[in-house]
Amino acid sequence: MMPLAESKPLAGRERPADLPEKIWEIFAHGGDFRPADQEPFWELVGLQDIPAGLLAILESPAYAPHVLESAAEEKHLNSEAEALHEQLYGNVYYPPALRHQLLKRYQAIGAKYRMRGLYPGSSERRNVS
Repeated sequence: MMPLAESKPLAGRERPADLPEKIWEIFAHGGDFRPADQEPFWELVGLQDIPAGLLAILESPAYAPHVLESAAEEKHLNSEAEALHEQLYGNVYYPPALRHQLLKRYQAIGAKYRMRGLYPGSSERRNVS
């Protein structure tokens, strides 16, 4: 079984721009992704109900090779958002220059949205694991 970080998209195919939003749709339905031995080399887990159209899009040749990598990146950014939030709003003092750097990264990844279970730039509540 291939770890999430080692999944490689097919050469010459770019990741669709709306893939992170589609990944968040799966998270919103309580689902997650894990590697699989058969094409598309990932499977959905933890889902009770998912729109059939969304699944068809993710299994399409344009999306399927990039799903595991994108899901892993979104989970990593969510973890980073939590850590940055704790650093910025916790009880530890950081010098102004370091605090400014932390705040820039916090804003760059849309951490205030991620901390609320929202897709960055969205106003709709999401249930993210």
